[in-house]
Amino acid sequence: MPAPWAGRSRAARWPGDLVWLLPPFALGVFLRLWNLPAQVMGGDENHAVRVALGHDLGWILTHYLPSDFSLPLTAVYRMMLAAGVTMTEMHFRLPPLAFGFALLLAAPWAVARCLEAVRPQEPGGAGWWRGRGGPASLARPGGVILAVLLAVSPALALYSRVVRSYSAMVLLTFVAVAVFEIWWRTGRRRWAAVYAVAAGLALWFHLGSGPIVVAPFAWAGIAKLLRRRTDDGGPPPSWKALVLVGVAAAAALATPQLPAWESLHAEVLTGKSIEQTVPVPTVAAAAALQAGSREPAVVAAFWIAALAGLLLLARWRPDLAGFSAAAVGVHVVGLRVLSPLGLASPLILNRYLLPILPWVLLWVAVLLAALWRLGASGTPAWLRWPARSAVVAALLGLVAAGPLVERPLRVSSFTHHNDLLVFIQNLAAARQQVMPGIYHELAAWDDGGAVLEVPWLDDFNANQTYYVYQLVHGREVITGGPMHYVPDPRTALRNTVEMQPQAFLASRARWLVLHRRVGYEEDRLFQPTRWAAPSLPREWRRLLHYEGRRMARRLEREWGPPFRGGPLVSVWDLDAVRARQAR
Repeated sequence: MPAPWAGRSRAARWPGDLVWLLPPFALGVFLRLWNLPAQVMGGDENHAVRVALGHDLGWILTHYLPSDFSLPLTAVYRMMLAAGVTMTEMHFRLPPLAFGFALLLAAPWAVARCLEAVRPQEPGGAGWWRGRGGPASLARPGGVILAVLLAVSPALALYSRVVRSYSAMVLLTFVAVAVFEIWWRTGRRRWAAVYAVAAGLALWFHLGSGPIVVAPFAWAGIAKLLRRRTDDGGPPPSWKALVLVGVAAAAALATPQLPAWESLHAEVLTGKSIEQTVPVPTVAAAAALQAGSREPAVVAAFWIAALAGLLLLARWRPDLAGFSAAAVGVHVVGLRVLSPLGLASPLILNRYLLPILPWVLLWVAVLLAALWRLGASGTPAWLRWPARSAVVAALLGLVAAGPLVERPLRVSSFTHHNDLLVFIQNLAAARQQVMPGIYHELAAWDDGGAVLEVPWLDDFNANQTYYVYQLVHGREVITGGPMHYVPDPRTALRNTVEMQPQAFLASRARWLVLHRRVGYEEDRLFQPTRWAAPSLPREWRRLLHYEGRRMARRLEREWGPPFRGGPLVSVWDLDAVRARQAR
Protein backbone atom coordinates (compact mmCIF):
# COMPACT_ATOMS: atom_id res chain seq x y z
CA MET A 1 0.00 0.00 0.00
CA PRO A 2 1.77 3.18 -1.10
CA ALA A 3 1.87 6.18 1.19
CA PRO A 4 -0.32 9.15 0.30
CA TRP A 5 1.33 11.51 -2.16
CA ALA A 6 4.04 8.89 -2.78
CA GLY A 7 6.03 9.60 -5.92
CA ARG A 8 4.69 13.09 -6.35
CA SER A 9 6.95 16.09 -6.66
CA ARG A 10 7.21 18.64 -3.86
CA ALA A 11 5.55 21.25 -6.09
CA ALA A 12 2.61 18.93 -6.74
CA ARG A 13 1.99 18.46 -3.05
CA TRP A 14 1.55 22.11 -2.16
CA PRO A 15 -1.95 22.77 -3.62
CA GLY A 16 -3.42 19.79 -1.76
CA ASP A 17 -1.61 20.74 1.43
CA LEU A 18 -3.01 24.25 1.33
CA VAL A 19 -6.56 23.06 0.69
CA TRP A 20 -6.81 20.96 3.83
CA LEU A 21 -4.97 23.50 5.96
CA LEU A 22 -7.03 26.52 4.95
CA PRO A 23 -10.32 25.82 6.84
CA PRO A 24 -8.71 25.24 10.27
CA PHE A 25 -6.27 28.08 9.58
CA ALA A 26 -9.19 30.42 8.86
CA LEU A 27 -10.88 29.28 12.07
CA GLY A 28 -7.71 29.93 14.08
CA VAL A 29 -7.25 33.38 12.53
CA PHE A 30 -10.87 34.25 13.30
CA LEU A 31 -10.53 33.26 16.96
CA ARG A 32 -7.27 35.18 17.34
CA LEU A 33 -8.68 38.33 15.76
CA TRP A 34 -12.07 38.23 17.46
CA ASN A 35 -12.68 41.54 19.31
CA LEU A 36 -8.94 42.18 19.26
CA PRO A 37 -9.05 45.89 18.24
CA ALA A 38 -11.14 46.60 21.35
CA GLN A 39 -8.64 45.14 23.83
CA VAL A 40 -7.12 47.39 26.47
CA MET A 41 -3.36 46.92 26.69
CA GLY A 42 -2.06 46.49 30.22
CA GLY A 43 -0.13 44.41 32.71
CA ASP A 44 3.01 42.72 31.44
CA GLU A 45 2.15 43.77 27.88
CA ASN A 46 3.51 47.21 28.65
CA HIS A 47 7.05 46.11 29.54
CA ALA A 48 8.15 45.99 25.89
CA VAL A 49 6.22 49.19 25.11
CA ARG A 50 8.01 51.21 27.76
CA VAL A 51 11.45 49.88 26.84
CA ALA A 52 10.92 50.42 23.10
CA LEU A 53 9.86 54.02 23.69
CA GLY A 54 12.56 54.77 26.24
CA HIS A 55 15.75 53.21 24.83
CA ASP A 56 17.65 52.90 21.59
CA LEU A 57 18.19 49.66 19.68
CA GLY A 58 21.71 49.05 20.98
CA TRP A 59 20.61 49.31 24.61
CA ILE A 60 17.61 47.03 24.04
CA LEU A 61 19.74 44.24 22.57
CA THR A 62 22.25 44.32 25.41
CA HIS A 63 20.15 44.65 28.56
CA TYR A 64 17.79 42.52 30.58
CA LEU A 65 15.59 44.01 33.31
CA PRO A 66 13.70 42.52 36.27
CA SER A 67 10.49 43.29 34.37
CA ASP A 68 10.36 40.69 31.63
CA PHE A 69 10.55 41.90 28.07
CA SER A 70 11.72 40.02 25.01
CA LEU A 71 14.87 41.55 23.54
CA PRO A 72 14.20 40.73 19.86
CA LEU A 73 10.49 41.51 20.09
CA THR A 74 11.20 44.86 21.72
CA ALA A 75 13.86 45.50 19.10
CA VAL A 76 11.23 44.98 16.39
CA TYR A 77 9.03 47.62 18.05
CA ARG A 78 11.99 49.98 18.29
CA MET A 79 12.73 49.55 14.59
CA MET A 80 9.08 50.22 13.74
CA LEU A 81 9.26 53.43 15.75
CA ALA A 82 12.50 54.40 14.03
CA ALA A 83 10.80 53.83 10.68
CA GLY A 84 8.19 56.44 11.61
CA VAL A 85 5.31 54.11 12.45
CA THR A 86 2.86 55.67 14.90
CA MET A 87 2.17 52.68 17.12
CA THR A 88 -1.36 51.60 17.97
CA GLU A 89 -2.33 48.56 20.02
CA MET A 90 -2.67 46.53 16.82
CA HIS A 91 0.85 47.48 15.70
CA PHE A 92 2.18 46.08 18.96
CA ARG A 93 0.11 42.93 18.52
CA LEU A 94 1.15 42.21 14.93
CA PRO A 95 4.41 40.29 15.62
CA PRO A 96 2.84 37.91 18.20
CA LEU A 97 -0.09 37.39 15.84
CA ALA A 98 2.26 36.56 12.96
CA PHE A 99 3.98 33.86 15.02
CA GLY A 100 0.61 32.48 16.12
CA PHE A 101 -0.64 32.33 12.53
CA ALA A 102 2.56 30.63 11.39
CA LEU A 103 2.12 27.88 13.97
CA LEU A 104 -1.34 27.10 12.55
CA LEU A 105 0.27 26.33 9.19
CA ALA A 106 3.69 24.98 10.09
CA ALA A 107 2.84 22.48 12.82
CA PRO A 108 0.11 20.41 11.11
CA TRP A 109 1.93 20.45 7.78
CA ALA A 110 5.19 19.28 9.39
CA VAL A 111 3.42 16.57 11.40
CA ALA A 112 1.60 15.28 8.33
CA ARG A 113 4.90 15.12 6.45
CA CYS A 114 6.56 13.31 9.36
CA LEU A 115 3.75 10.75 9.53
CA GLU A 116 3.85 10.36 5.77
CA ALA A 117 7.63 9.96 5.62
CA VAL A 118 7.75 6.37 6.87
CA ARG A 119 6.70 3.42 4.74
CA PRO A 120 3.45 1.89 6.02
CA GLN A 121 3.49 -1.36 7.92
CA GLU A 122 2.40 -4.52 6.19
CA PRO A 123 -1.32 -5.27 6.46
CA GLY A 124 -2.43 -7.80 8.99
CA GLY A 125 -1.53 -8.15 12.61
CA ALA A 126 -3.69 -7.71 15.64
CA GLY A 127 -5.97 -4.85 14.57
CA TRP A 128 -6.30 -1.16 13.92
CA TRP A 129 -4.31 -0.12 16.99
CA ARG A 130 -1.25 -1.65 15.38
CA GLY A 131 -1.62 0.81 12.57
CA ARG A 132 -3.44 -0.94 9.77
CA GLY A 133 -1.98 0.90 6.87
CA GLY A 134 0.69 2.31 9.16
CA PRO A 135 1.39 5.89 10.10
CA ALA A 136 1.19 7.07 6.51
CA SER A 137 -2.55 6.43 6.61
CA LEU A 138 -2.79 8.93 9.46
CA ALA A 139 -0.87 11.71 7.70
CA ARG A 140 -3.84 13.66 6.31
CA PRO A 141 -6.40 13.09 9.11
CA GLY A 142 -3.72 13.57 11.76
CA GLY A 143 -2.62 16.87 10.22
CA VAL A 144 -6.19 18.14 9.83
CA ILE A 145 -7.19 17.23 13.38
CA LEU A 146 -4.01 18.75 14.80
CA ALA A 147 -4.72 21.92 12.81
CA VAL A 148 -8.20 22.12 14.35
CA LEU A 149 -6.87 21.49 17.87
CA LEU A 150 -4.25 24.21 17.45
CA ALA A 151 -6.87 26.61 16.09
CA VAL A 152 -9.32 26.18 18.98
CA SER A 153 -6.82 25.82 21.84
CA PRO A 154 -7.74 28.66 24.25
CA ALA A 155 -4.19 29.00 25.60
CA LEU A 156 -2.61 29.20 22.14
CA ALA A 157 -5.32 31.54 20.83
CA LEU A 158 -5.10 33.95 23.77
CA TYR A 159 -1.31 34.08 23.94
CA SER A 160 -1.09 34.75 20.21
CA ARG A 161 -2.90 38.03 20.94
CA VAL A 162 -0.88 39.23 23.93
CA VAL A 163 1.99 41.70 23.45
CA ARG A 164 4.55 39.19 24.72
CA SER A 165 6.87 36.65 23.11
CA TYR A 166 4.93 33.49 24.03
CA SER A 167 3.67 32.76 20.51
CA ALA A 168 7.21 33.16 19.17
CA MET A 169 8.48 30.75 21.82
CA VAL A 170 5.83 28.14 20.94
CA LEU A 171 6.49 28.30 17.20
CA LEU A 172 10.27 28.28 17.39
CA THR A 173 10.50 25.49 19.96
CA PHE A 174 8.14 23.35 17.88
CA VAL A 175 10.22 23.95 14.78
CA ALA A 176 13.40 23.09 16.65
CA VAL A 177 12.15 19.74 17.93
CA ALA A 178 10.41 18.83 14.65
CA VAL A 179 13.39 19.50 12.41
CA PHE A 180 15.71 17.68 14.82
CA GLU A 181 13.51 14.61 14.27
CA ILE A 182 13.76 15.10 10.50
CA TRP A 183 17.55 15.43 10.70
CA TRP A 184 17.71 12.29 12.87
CA ARG A 185 15.74 10.32 10.29
CA THR A 186 17.31 11.71 7.11
CA GLY A 187 20.79 12.78 8.17
CA ARG A 188 20.56 15.89 6.00
CA ARG A 189 22.74 18.69 7.32
CA ARG A 190 20.39 21.49 6.39
CA TRP A 191 17.89 20.25 8.95
CA ALA A 192 20.59 20.26 11.62
CA ALA A 193 21.32 23.87 10.70
CA VAL A 194 17.64 24.79 10.88
CA TYR A 195 17.43 23.17 14.30
CA ALA A 196 20.38 25.17 15.63
CA VAL A 197 18.99 28.46 14.33
CA ALA A 198 15.47 27.77 15.62
CA ALA A 199 16.79 26.76 19.04
CA GLY A 200 18.91 29.90 19.32
CA LEU A 201 16.04 32.16 18.27
CA ALA A 202 13.63 30.44 20.65
CA LEU A 203 15.90 31.07 23.63
CA TRP A 204 16.51 34.65 22.51
CA PHE A 205 12.79 35.39 22.29
CA HIS A 206 12.07 33.74 25.64
CA LEU A 207 14.54 32.30 28.14
CA GLY A 208 11.94 29.76 29.23
CA SER A 209 12.60 27.89 25.96
CA GLY A 210 15.89 26.49 27.28
CA PRO A 211 14.79 23.03 28.48
CA ILE A 212 12.67 22.06 25.48
CA VAL A 213 15.14 23.08 22.77
CA VAL A 214 17.85 20.80 24.23
CA ALA A 215 15.37 17.99 24.97
CA PRO A 216 15.86 16.13 21.63
CA PHE A 217 19.37 15.15 22.69
CA ALA A 218 17.85 13.09 25.51
CA TRP A 219 15.98 10.79 23.13
CA ALA A 220 18.84 10.80 20.63
CA GLY A 221 21.25 9.64 23.32
CA ILE A 222 18.89 6.88 24.46
CA ALA A 223 18.35 5.71 20.89
CA LYS A 224 22.10 5.60 20.27
CA LEU A 225 22.76 3.62 23.44
CA LEU A 226 20.03 1.15 22.50
CA ARG A 227 21.45 0.96 18.96
CA ARG A 228 18.04 1.63 17.49
CA ARG A 229 17.61 2.19 13.80
CA THR A 230 15.54 5.17 12.72
CA ASP A 231 11.83 4.88 11.99
CA ASP A 232 12.44 4.43 8.26
CA GLY A 233 14.89 1.61 8.92
CA GLY A 234 18.12 3.49 8.27
CA PRO A 235 21.06 4.01 10.63
CA PRO A 236 20.89 7.06 12.92
CA PRO A 237 23.51 9.81 12.72
CA SER A 238 26.84 8.99 14.31
CA TRP A 239 27.96 10.11 17.77
CA LYS A 240 30.30 12.52 16.04
CA ALA A 241 27.44 14.09 14.08
CA LEU A 242 25.35 14.33 17.25
CA VAL A 243 28.16 16.10 19.08
CA LEU A 244 28.71 18.50 16.20
CA VAL A 245 25.02 19.40 16.14
CA GLY A 246 25.19 19.93 19.90
CA VAL A 247 28.14 22.28 19.51
CA ALA A 248 26.37 24.21 16.76
CA ALA A 249 23.24 24.48 18.90
CA ALA A 250 25.26 25.66 21.91
CA ALA A 251 26.83 28.37 19.76
CA ALA A 252 23.44 29.44 18.42
CA LEU A 253 21.98 29.52 21.94
CA ALA A 254 24.86 31.54 23.38
CA THR A 255 25.62 34.02 20.60
CA PRO A 256 22.58 36.35 20.98
CA GLN A 257 22.99 36.31 24.77
CA LEU A 258 26.67 37.26 24.96
CA PRO A 259 26.19 41.03 24.47
CA ALA A 260 23.65 41.05 27.31
CA TRP A 261 25.45 38.57 29.58
CA GLU A 262 26.13 40.97 32.46
CA SER A 263 22.51 42.01 32.91
CA LEU A 264 21.29 38.49 32.09
CA HIS A 265 23.34 37.07 34.95
CA ALA A 266 22.47 39.84 37.42
CA GLU A 267 18.80 40.38 36.68
CA VAL A 268 17.57 36.96 35.53
CA LEU A 269 19.83 34.03 36.36
CA THR A 270 20.56 35.28 39.87
CA GLY A 271 17.48 37.30 40.70
CA LYS A 272 14.67 35.20 39.23
CA SER A 273 15.58 31.64 40.19
CA ILE A 274 14.28 30.84 43.67
CA GLU A 275 13.51 27.87 45.88
CA GLN A 276 9.78 27.29 45.79
CA THR A 277 7.12 24.64 46.01
CA VAL A 278 4.55 24.02 43.30
CA PRO A 279 1.29 23.04 45.04
CA VAL A 280 -0.81 20.21 43.64
CA PRO A 281 -3.80 22.55 43.03
CA THR A 282 -1.53 24.74 40.89
CA VAL A 283 -0.46 21.73 38.80
CA ALA A 284 -4.09 20.67 38.40
CA ALA A 285 -5.07 24.20 37.37
CA ALA A 286 -2.24 24.36 34.81
CA ALA A 287 -3.34 20.98 33.40
CA ALA A 288 -6.86 22.37 33.00
CA LEU A 289 -5.55 25.50 31.29
CA GLN A 290 -3.57 23.35 28.86
CA ALA A 291 -6.63 21.21 28.18
CA GLY A 292 -8.70 24.37 27.68
CA SER A 293 -11.59 23.69 30.03
CA ARG A 294 -12.63 24.08 33.64
CA GLU A 295 -14.76 20.90 33.51
CA PRO A 296 -12.93 18.09 35.38
CA ALA A 297 -14.38 15.36 33.16
CA VAL A 298 -13.22 17.15 30.00
CA VAL A 299 -9.76 17.76 31.43
CA ALA A 300 -9.41 14.11 32.47
CA ALA A 301 -10.59 12.92 29.05
CA PHE A 302 -8.14 15.25 27.33
CA TRP A 303 -5.11 13.94 29.20
CA ILE A 304 -6.23 10.30 28.89
CA ALA A 305 -6.58 10.84 25.14
CA ALA A 306 -3.11 12.41 25.03
CA LEU A 307 -1.55 9.42 26.80
CA ALA A 308 -3.38 6.96 24.56
CA GLY A 309 -2.26 8.88 21.48
CA LEU A 310 1.34 8.84 22.66
CA LEU A 311 1.17 5.04 23.09
CA LEU A 312 -0.23 4.66 19.57
CA LEU A 313 2.44 6.96 18.18
CA ALA A 314 5.11 4.93 19.99
CA ARG A 315 3.81 1.84 18.19
CA TRP A 316 3.83 3.45 14.75
CA ARG A 317 6.57 6.07 14.95
CA PRO A 318 8.87 5.34 17.94
CA ASP A 319 11.29 8.17 17.16
CA LEU A 320 8.58 10.81 16.73
CA ALA A 321 6.97 9.59 19.95
CA GLY A 322 10.35 9.61 21.68
CA PHE A 323 11.31 13.11 20.59
CA SER A 324 7.89 14.51 21.51
CA ALA A 325 7.88 12.75 24.89
CA ALA A 326 11.42 14.02 25.55
CA ALA A 327 10.30 17.54 24.63
CA VAL A 328 7.47 17.39 27.16
CA GLY A 329 9.30 15.52 29.92
CA VAL A 330 12.61 17.38 29.79
CA HIS A 331 10.85 20.73 29.65
CA VAL A 332 8.74 19.98 32.73
CA VAL A 333 11.72 18.65 34.68
CA GLY A 334 13.91 21.50 33.48
CA LEU A 335 11.44 24.10 34.67
CA ARG A 336 11.32 22.50 38.08
CA VAL A 337 15.13 22.45 38.31
CA LEU A 338 15.58 26.02 37.06
CA SER A 339 12.68 27.13 39.30
CA PRO A 340 11.92 30.54 37.76
CA LEU A 341 9.96 32.94 39.91
CA GLY A 342 6.21 32.39 39.96
CA LEU A 343 5.75 28.66 39.33
CA ALA A 344 3.28 28.49 42.21
CA SER A 345 0.87 30.60 40.14
CA PRO A 346 -1.27 28.70 37.59
CA LEU A 347 -1.08 31.72 35.28
CA ILE A 348 2.73 31.74 35.21
CA LEU A 349 3.15 27.95 35.24
CA ASN A 350 0.85 27.66 32.24
CA ARG A 351 2.88 30.29 30.38
CA TYR A 352 6.09 28.36 30.94
CA LEU A 353 4.38 25.15 29.79
CA LEU A 354 3.05 26.61 26.52
CA PRO A 355 5.90 25.08 24.41
CA ILE A 356 4.77 21.53 25.28
CA LEU A 357 1.15 22.14 24.31
CA PRO A 358 1.48 21.54 20.53
CA TRP A 359 3.11 18.17 21.24
CA VAL A 360 0.37 17.18 23.67
CA LEU A 361 -2.18 18.21 21.06
CA LEU A 362 -0.30 16.03 18.55
CA TRP A 363 -0.84 13.01 20.78
CA VAL A 364 -4.56 13.77 21.02
CA ALA A 365 -4.66 14.22 17.24
CA VAL A 366 -3.04 10.80 16.69
CA LEU A 367 -5.72 9.08 18.77
CA LEU A 368 -8.55 10.93 17.04
CA ALA A 369 -6.98 10.27 13.62
CA ALA A 370 -6.82 6.55 14.42
CA LEU A 371 -10.52 6.64 15.31
CA TRP A 372 -11.23 8.51 12.09
CA ARG A 373 -9.46 5.82 10.09
CA LEU A 374 -11.97 3.32 11.46
CA GLY A 375 -14.40 5.00 9.11
CA ALA A 376 -12.26 4.16 6.06
CA SER A 377 -13.07 1.46 3.55
CA GLY A 378 -12.28 -2.01 4.81
CA THR A 379 -13.69 -1.28 8.26
CA PRO A 380 -16.94 -3.01 9.24
CA ALA A 381 -19.90 -0.81 8.37
CA TRP A 382 -21.17 -0.73 11.94
CA LEU A 383 -17.93 1.01 13.02
CA ARG A 384 -17.56 3.63 10.31
CA TRP A 385 -20.04 6.37 11.14
CA PRO A 386 -19.91 5.95 14.94
CA ALA A 387 -16.11 6.29 14.84
CA ARG A 388 -16.11 9.43 12.75
CA SER A 389 -19.04 10.89 14.66
CA ALA A 390 -17.10 10.36 17.89
CA VAL A 391 -14.16 12.36 16.50
CA VAL A 392 -16.39 15.25 15.45
CA ALA A 393 -18.20 15.16 18.80
CA ALA A 394 -14.88 15.20 20.68
CA LEU A 395 -13.67 18.30 18.81
CA LEU A 396 -16.98 20.13 19.19
CA GLY A 397 -17.20 19.14 22.85
CA LEU A 398 -13.74 20.48 23.56
CA VAL A 399 -14.72 23.85 22.09
CA ALA A 400 -18.09 23.92 23.86
CA ALA A 401 -16.48 23.16 27.22
CA GLY A 402 -13.86 25.89 26.79
CA PRO A 403 -13.83 29.64 27.38
CA LEU A 404 -13.81 30.85 23.77
CA VAL A 405 -17.59 30.49 23.52
CA GLU A 406 -18.28 32.08 26.92
CA ARG A 407 -19.48 35.67 27.26
CA PRO A 408 -16.51 37.09 29.25
CA LEU A 409 -14.04 36.29 26.50
CA ARG A 410 -16.45 37.13 23.68
CA VAL A 411 -17.39 40.65 24.78
CA SER A 412 -14.70 41.81 27.20
CA SER A 413 -12.24 44.60 26.50
CA PHE A 414 -10.00 42.94 29.09
CA THR A 415 -9.53 39.50 27.53
CA HIS A 416 -5.80 39.68 28.31
CA HIS A 417 -6.36 40.53 31.96
CA ASN A 418 -4.67 37.95 34.17
CA ASP A 419 -8.01 36.92 35.66
CA LEU A 420 -9.45 36.10 32.24
CA LEU A 421 -6.28 34.32 31.09
CA VAL A 422 -6.82 31.99 34.07
CA PHE A 423 -10.14 31.16 32.46
CA ILE A 424 -10.87 28.14 34.65
CA GLN A 425 -11.93 30.37 37.55
CA ASN A 426 -15.46 31.64 38.00
CA LEU A 427 -15.76 35.33 37.15
CA ALA A 428 -19.35 35.44 38.40
CA ALA A 429 -18.09 35.83 41.97
CA ALA A 430 -18.61 39.60 41.93
CA ARG A 431 -21.58 40.81 43.93
CA GLN A 432 -23.43 42.79 41.30
CA GLN A 433 -25.94 44.20 43.78
CA VAL A 434 -23.30 46.45 45.37
CA MET A 435 -21.86 47.93 42.17
CA PRO A 436 -22.76 51.52 41.17
CA GLY A 437 -26.27 51.66 39.74
CA ILE A 438 -25.14 53.48 36.59
CA TYR A 439 -23.89 50.19 35.14
CA HIS A 440 -27.34 48.64 35.32
CA GLU A 441 -28.73 51.77 33.66
CA LEU A 442 -26.13 51.56 30.89
CA ALA A 443 -27.13 47.96 30.30
CA ALA A 444 -30.75 49.05 29.79
CA TRP A 445 -30.07 51.98 27.44
CA ASP A 446 -29.69 51.31 23.72
CA ASP A 447 -27.46 54.20 22.65
CA GLY A 448 -24.55 51.80 22.14
CA GLY A 449 -21.86 54.23 23.23
CA ALA A 450 -18.55 53.13 24.71
CA VAL A 451 -17.73 53.69 28.39
CA LEU A 452 -14.57 55.54 29.43
CA GLU A 453 -13.38 54.29 32.84
CA VAL A 454 -11.14 56.68 34.81
CA PRO A 455 -8.70 56.45 36.54
CA TRP A 456 -6.82 53.44 35.22
CA LEU A 457 -3.38 52.06 36.01
CA ASP A 458 -1.80 49.80 33.45
CA ASP A 459 -1.23 47.02 35.98
CA PHE A 460 -4.28 44.79 35.61
CA ASN A 461 -4.40 44.01 39.33
CA ALA A 462 -5.07 47.67 40.09
CA ASN A 463 -8.42 47.75 38.26
CA GLN A 464 -10.14 44.39 38.50
CA THR A 465 -13.60 45.93 38.93
CA TYR A 466 -13.69 47.36 35.42
CA TYR A 467 -13.96 44.00 33.68
CA VAL A 468 -16.64 42.94 36.17
CA TYR A 469 -18.65 46.09 35.43
CA GLN A 470 -18.35 45.42 31.70
CA LEU A 471 -19.93 41.98 32.12
CA VAL A 472 -23.01 43.86 33.39
CA HIS A 473 -23.30 46.77 30.97
CA GLY A 474 -21.88 44.94 27.91
CA ARG A 475 -20.47 48.05 26.23
CA GLU A 476 -17.01 48.59 24.84
CA VAL A 477 -14.63 50.02 27.44
CA ILE A 478 -11.91 52.65 27.06
CA THR A 479 -9.57 53.52 29.92
CA GLY A 480 -7.86 56.75 30.94
CA GLY A 481 -5.01 57.07 33.36
CA PRO A 482 -1.72 58.68 34.29
CA MET A 483 0.59 56.53 32.10
CA HIS A 484 3.54 58.45 30.71
CA TYR A 485 3.66 56.62 27.36
CA VAL A 486 0.02 57.32 26.42
CA PRO A 487 0.53 60.98 25.41
CA ASP A 488 3.79 60.12 23.63
CA PRO A 489 3.39 61.43 20.03
CA ARG A 490 4.90 58.19 18.73
CA THR A 491 1.86 56.25 19.96
CA ALA A 492 -1.82 56.55 19.05
CA LEU A 493 -3.51 54.11 21.38
CA ARG A 494 -7.17 53.54 20.64
CA ASN A 495 -8.31 52.07 23.94
CA THR A 496 -6.35 54.09 26.53
CA VAL A 497 -6.34 57.87 26.62
CA GLU A 498 -4.42 60.52 28.48
CA MET A 499 -5.76 61.70 31.84
CA GLN A 500 -6.91 65.03 30.42
CA PRO A 501 -10.41 66.44 29.72
CA GLN A 502 -9.49 67.16 26.09
CA ALA A 503 -8.44 63.55 25.62
CA PHE A 504 -11.70 62.31 27.11
CA LEU A 505 -13.70 64.41 24.63
CA ALA A 506 -11.50 63.35 21.71
CA SER A 507 -12.10 59.66 22.45
CA ARG A 508 -14.89 57.63 20.89
CA ALA A 509 -16.58 57.17 24.31
CA ARG A 510 -20.15 58.31 24.99
CA TRP A 511 -20.04 58.00 28.78
CA LEU A 512 -17.31 58.94 31.22
CA VAL A 513 -17.40 57.13 34.57
CA LEU A 514 -14.96 58.75 36.99
CA HIS A 515 -14.17 56.76 40.13
CA ARG A 516 -13.30 58.65 43.29
CA ARG A 517 -12.39 55.61 45.41
CA VAL A 518 -11.38 52.70 43.19
CA GLY A 519 -9.68 50.86 46.04
CA TYR A 520 -12.87 50.88 48.10
CA GLU A 521 -14.82 49.56 45.12
CA GLU A 522 -12.30 46.75 44.70
CA ASP A 523 -12.64 45.78 48.35
CA ARG A 524 -16.43 46.00 48.40
CA LEU A 525 -17.31 44.47 45.05
CA PHE A 526 -14.71 41.97 44.06
CA GLN A 527 -14.73 38.70 45.93
CA PRO A 528 -11.24 37.27 45.53
CA THR A 529 -10.89 34.23 43.35
CA ARG A 530 -8.63 31.38 44.29
CA TRP A 531 -5.55 32.89 42.67
CA ALA A 532 -6.31 36.61 42.54
CA ALA A 533 -6.94 39.00 45.42
CA PRO A 534 -7.83 42.69 45.00
CA SER A 535 -5.63 43.98 47.80
CA LEU A 536 -4.12 47.09 46.23
CA PRO A 537 -0.67 48.22 47.33
CA ARG A 538 -0.96 51.36 49.40
CA GLU A 539 0.84 53.54 46.85
CA TRP A 540 -1.51 52.43 44.06
CA ARG A 541 -4.56 53.07 46.22
CA ARG A 542 -3.36 56.56 47.09
CA LEU A 543 -2.55 57.40 43.48
CA LEU A 544 -5.92 56.22 42.16
CA HIS A 545 -7.86 58.05 44.87
CA TYR A 546 -5.84 61.22 44.33
CA GLU A 547 -6.32 61.15 40.55
CA GLY A 548 -10.04 60.42 40.88
CA ARG A 549 -10.75 63.25 43.31
CA ARG A 550 -8.50 65.72 41.46
CA MET A 551 -10.12 65.01 38.09
CA ALA A 552 -13.64 65.14 39.55
CA ARG A 553 -13.02 68.66 40.86
CA ARG A 554 -11.52 69.77 37.55
CA LEU A 555 -14.35 68.38 35.42
CA GLU A 556 -17.02 69.90 37.63
CA ARG A 557 -15.23 73.23 37.29
CA GLU A 558 -14.82 73.00 33.47
CA TRP A 559 -17.87 70.98 32.42
CA GLY A 560 -20.38 71.61 35.17
CA PRO A 561 -22.18 69.06 37.35
CA PRO A 562 -22.15 65.42 36.26
CA PHE A 563 -25.04 63.56 34.63
CA ARG A 564 -25.04 61.23 37.63
CA GLY A 565 -23.23 61.83 40.91
CA GLY A 566 -22.51 59.88 44.04
CA PRO A 567 -19.91 59.18 46.71
CA LEU A 568 -18.10 56.60 44.55
CA VAL A 569 -18.54 57.62 40.90
CA SER A 570 -19.45 60.66 38.83
CA VAL A 571 -20.81 60.16 35.31
CA TRP A 572 -20.71 62.61 32.41
CA ASP A 573 -22.53 62.33 29.10
CA LEU A 574 -19.65 63.19 26.77
CA ASP A 575 -21.93 63.84 23.80
CA ALA A 576 -23.73 66.50 25.83
CA VAL A 577 -20.42 68.09 26.87
CA ARG A 578 -19.21 68.09 23.26
CA ALA A 579 -22.44 69.72 22.12
CA ARG A 580 -22.15 72.47 24.74
CA GLN A 581 -18.54 73.21 23.81
CA ALA A 582 -19.42 73.29 20.08
CA ARG A 583 -21.87 76.17 20.54
